[in-house]
Amino acid sequence: MQAAVPRPELQLLLSCARTVVDAEQAQRIQALIRKDIDWALLFQFACRHGLAPLLYQGLRATCPDVMLAPLRDQFQTESDKQTYHGLLYTAELRTISHQLAAQGIPCLSLKGPLLATRAYGNVGLRKFWDLDLFVDKDNVLKAKELLVSVGYQPEY
Repeated sequence: MQAAVPRPELQLLLSCARTVVDAEQAQRIQALIRKDIDWALLFQFACRHGLAPLLYQGLRATCPDVMLAPLRDQFQTESDKQTYHGLLYTAELRTISHQLAAQGIPCLSLKGPLLATRAYGNVGLRKFWDLDLFVDKDNVLKAKELLVSVGYQPEY
């Protein structure tokens, strides 16, 4: 049984989903662009998987003239929204970390802004929806009380 070949839109998304596009990838992207790409579907895939900024960055780097203005504007808007969201969460993480530290509660951040910065070099290139903090088990209740006191509500 032969594996199904993914749609060219998915292949293009995967080819652009990286922070650095080397010469070989650039050629692959340019070859994929010459196929019959459903741009609306590509944009939908990219947004659904949080990869619109990486796709946009990859396309701008390899074939900047391929996107018509309305599509380019959609990608720019989505990238700007994701960056803004990432910066808001980064600021919130910083605030929470400082509040916990002020109460003598050490914490460790995982994923979210930290991973985006370490893996992609840019908080706007990775989509995340929450902040993950680890605290010592002896400080869990104290940390929870602090977070509730500044307006957070436990999910469970």
